[in-house]
Amino acid sequence: MSRENGSETPEIKSEMDFMAKMNLYVAMAHFVGKTLHIRPNEILDTWGTPELAVAFGYYANEISLQNYEQYKSLDAKERAKMGEVKKYTVKFIGLDWQDG
Repeated sequence: MSRENGSETPEIKSEMDFMAKMNLYVAMAHFVGKTLHIRPNEILDTWGTPELAVAFGYYANEISLQNYEQYKSLDAKERAKMGEVKKYTVKFIGLDWQDG
């Protein structure tokens, strides 16, 4: 590992970026695996990235929606204490979606 003036070389920076992205996939695989009761390694070895992303979004949104519904059932005073809760964790955008 060579550093010049405290910053990483391009090779090390690229490797760090790759590892950061892989950690996201590992975390997603762990969440989906826990939900479906399968090993995360099986997901990482056999699933494609789009399949993992959609499964993660689907199951994360289910939990998020349950939390949101609980939040909405509270009175206004309790909701103010908690802060706002998002309805969805992952937003899926259709082909017909347009910005604006």
